Amino acid sequence: AKIRSKLEKEQRARREALEAAEAAKRERERHEAEERARQLAEKRARADEERKRREEDYRAACRAKIAAEQKAKKEAEARAKREAEERARLEAEEAKRREEARREAEEQAKREAEVTGTVELAMQSSSLKLLHKGVELAELYGVASLPIVVEARAKVRQLEADAMRHEAERARAAAALKAAIEIDEIELLESALGAAERSGAGAELLVQGKARLEELRAAETARREAEEAERIEAEELARVQGEAIAKLRAATDIAADIAADIETLEHAVAEAVGVGVVGHELWMARAALGKLVEERERKAAARRAAEAALFSALQAEDVALVEAALDDAELAEVDEADVSAARQRLEALKGELLALEQAEARAAIDVADDPE
Repeated sequence: AKIRSKLEKEQRARREALEAAEAAKRERERHEAEERARQLAEKRARADEERKRREEDYRAACRAKIAAEQKAKKEAEARAKREAEERARLEAEEAKRREEARREAEEQAKREAEVTGTVELAMQSSSLKLLHKGVELAELYGVASLPIVVEARAKVRQLEADAMRHEAERARAAAALKAAIEIDEIELLESALGAAERSGAGAELLVQGKARLEELRAAETARREAEEAERIEAEELARVQGEAIAKLRAATDIAADIAADIETLEHAVAEAVGVGVVGHELWMARAALGKLVEERERKAAARRAAEAALFSALQAEDVALVEAALDDAELAEVDEADVSAARQRLEALKGELLALEQAEARAAIDVADDPE
């Protein structure tokens, strides 16, 4: 029973499988039939559309052909019109060009004449500014190749080179003048100032240089005047010193020979020192003056001693002492009035002494005559 049941199940499964396969086949065939029908319908639709498109293309081609023919006709007419207009325009332009060429030729002739006149005037005047203007005008007018313009360019280069040299000379002269202003040399400043004036240096610098030159000249004049004054002063000093030296020598010689007035020698020494005398003569005079001063002091001391001795002798009222003191006073050059007064006192003392002696003598005689 189990085997039979198993076999039945297997048979049933095979039948179901066959039925399923048959159903799938029928379904597939149905789908294929539907697909063929759909494709056929699409093919027919495409064929209809293609036919319609060809018909539309044909009609469009016809319309395009007609339009093209009309357009070509219009274009031919327009082209003919344009060609006629172009010919007229070209003829007008040619006429205009010829007129413009004629006018341009006239203008060119005028410009060349203007440039030539300007350049000729500039060449005659050698004006760098006018030459530049003429060359620029020639370049502006397009006539720079004219022979006179070429010559003007060469002239410009020459004048510019000359101007550069002149400017360099002016700069060198200005620098030299500035340096000379700082140096106290009149000849150098005069030379630099002349070169600066010839080179056309700046007016302010020239004024400064001239002022400095005047200042140096004034200083030189003052220096020469000072030197002359110094020379005159030196000559005068030499003269005064010579006179002072002569006086010194004379006073010194006198002092060496005699007991000269010491004030004369002192005055001569003071005068010599005052005028700047130096040397042997002054030394000799001072030595002589020293000796005179020593001698004066010695005499003064002796005179004071003699005066004191005379005063003491007079006080003592001793005739012998007074006489000796008077002799010393005369030798010591005591004041004459004092000596004279002392002599008078001496005479008085002598008189008193004589009177006393006479009185004593009479008294002695009287004593001798009296017997008692």
